[in-house]
Amino acid sequence: MKNSIYKDKELVKEDYMNMISHSWTWEKLTMTEQECFYDLVGSQKLQGTYYQRHDVLQAMYSAYLHGLGYKPIEWREGTRKESKI
Repeated sequence: MKNSIYKDKELVKEDYMNMISHSWTWEKLTMTEQECFYDLVGSQKLQGTYYQRHDVLQAMYSAYLHGLGYKPIEWREGTRKESKI
């Protein structure tokens, strides 16, 4: 197990969205892109432990970013904005 601290698995979506809303990649997304990912996460029925669900959400976000052309260096450089979430 990754961590012995118990976390309620039903809170993973809220925790994950809170975490990524403070990330530099989230800040580079347009409002429409943010809303689309938020809706995508909300529509998923995840199973497993808190950490298994977190890993699924991380894979989803990674795939979403790559689908938008994400590159680790200079991706959407100069397009910083306020986040809705």
